[in-house]
Amino acid sequence: MVEASETVSQFNRFKETGIKLDEACYNIVMNALCKLGEMDGAVALLIEMKGRRTIPDIVSYTTLIHGYCLEGKLNDALSLFHEMKMNGRKPDVVTYNVLVGGFSRNGVVQKVCSLLNDMENWGLKPNTVTHNTIIEGLCIGGMVEDAEAFFDNLEEKCLGNYSAMVSGYCEANHTDKAFNYLSGCPIKDL
Repeated sequence: MVEASETVSQFNRFKETGIKLDEACYNIVMNALCKLGEMDGAVALLIEMKGRRTIPDIVSYTTLIHGYCLEGKLNDALSLFHEMKMNGRKPDVVTYNVLVGGFSRNGVVQKVCSLLNDMENWGLKPNTVTHNTIIEGLCIGGMVEDAEAFFDNLEEKCLGNYSAMVSGYCEANHTDKAFNYLSGCPIKDL
């Protein structure tokens, strides 16, 4: 976390000198603040960006959405997600992965399904990271049976999906299931 604190300090020094900072600079500092658990400061930077006529991009929004998800502030994450879309920023797979991860870790399975539908409505296809995030998130959230059902319903499974299931079992303290799953895995190049 020392690097995150130093990033914020350096950013403030740059601002004091009058150097024009672009959205990439703001995004880096917002990410650092999120890692430090300082969401108020990160959101203040988003507001500052708008005031300086620096247009927040999808990275700006996704970074803050991720910060809110890490803190379990899912309503704030969704509000920012809706603001992003209203401001003409099209969400990408990364944004959806952040949201489905946050909601699955917090056991809000209905919203995960809704987000997957919304994602497809935007013409985006869930990828392996999306699937693995949901599997691991559900396990961490104590919803191992939902993770198993989700995994079982995947049309195509890859090594990463099996790995996510094993990791999820371990996170949920179901090491016996993890071992059984691993030993029964049809992908033999483990």
